[in-house]
Amino acid sequence: MRAGVAWLAAFALAACGGGGSADAGVDAGPRPTNLLSLPQVQRNSGHVLTTPRVVTVTFPGDPLAPELQTFSGRLGQSLYWADVTSEYGVGSLVAAGQVVVNAPAPTAIDDVALKTFIQGHQGTDWPAATSSTVYLLYFPSSSTVTENGLTGCVDFAGYHGALADASGNFQAAYAVVVRCGPDATALDALTSTAAHELVEAVTDPNLDAFFGLDPGHGTWTAAAGVGDELGDMCEYLLDQNGFPNDVGYAVQRTWSNAAAAAGREPCVPEPAGEVFAIAKVDFPDPIAWTYQGNSGIAWGLAIAFGGSKTVDVAVGGEQSGVPVEVSAKDLSGKGLLSFAVDTPSTTTGSTVHLTVTVNAGALPGPDTVIPFDTHAVVDGRIRYWFGFVAPW
Repeated sequence: MRAGVAWLAAFALAACGGGGSADAGVDAGPRPTNLLSLPQVQRNSGHVLTTPRVVTVTFPGDPLAPELQTFSGRLGQSLYWADVTSEYGVGSLVAAGQVVVNAPAPTAIDDVALKTFIQGHQGTDWPAATSSTVYLLYFPSSSTVTENGLTGCVDFAGYHGALADASGNFQAAYAVVVRCGPDATALDALTSTAAHELVEAVTDPNLDAFFGLDPGHGTWTAAAGVGDELGDMCEYLLDQNGFPNDVGYAVQRTWSNAAAAAGREPCVPEPAGEVFAIAKVDFPDPIAWTYQGNSGIAWGLAIAFGGSKTVDVAVGGEQSGVPVEVSAKDLSGKGLLSFAVDTPSTTTGSTVHLTVTVNAGALPGPDTVIPFDTHAVVDGRIRYWFGFVAPW
């Protein structure tokens, strides 16, 4: 999750309020040729950390501090780290210091105060900030961390941001991990979140490098309710975590543009024995959308209130002829949509037909669209394709 971008909260709260409808006469320009390809996370103008160094920061009395320090040392030299970062120009992550703060953790701290806190320690009792440094801070459950109006354990489990020098230039990156409820003492939850944030901190350190999706998939993350960086793109998977032998701790799988472009499992490392399949909706309609405070023009399904539309769903995968179960789900949680698949038990390489019905006569909030996804299930593993229905 990127600091300063409110709608990218990993556990975003649903919007509510007045009503609206989609514009059925939208001009979205030429239909993109990549609508049935997997998304690409865009390369923007900013830099990545080619030789990153992580400083692990814990607070007094943290019983997990030794494990968290060991995790940092193993992570950056692992095959996992190379799998998830090398295609983006990032090298090995060096463990450059282990710090136990010399004062109790704050009961509450926001992102502005956190930047000041780090600046007050770096170069004195912490290793000095360099353009390759990532400060990784693990806060205890007694600390409430807020960022841009979002609250830890309510809206996010972690986030990352950047420090600036006196001239406003990039100085170093930092990542924050908070502890929540039953997960407060769960090591796996902490290391998985840390891996997610470290991958994003080195591939989008100044919040201007790898983020955002290609024009053909602009609604993917909005409909999924996740952010648009490499870790965010895989956090919705039920099997998002892996346990690499050379790390020894839980890590989150993250998005590979190279694998996505090849039509393979895009969340890497791919689980051993997985046969990847995905049910790709061929969205026919240009739509104007507003959802959870964001808006845009994209391709989706424009359907009259109370009406239905049938669309093609291309069932793809790495191998043809693999048995797949295909279904769809209304992500609003309000029963606004219903679905029927003509051949729910099919195989990769086939095309099935999905009929979507808008049950509602109006939408209950300022949102003008209803998010949904398709499920492709092989051997119990689910892969998702996201989009919007725009009722009118």
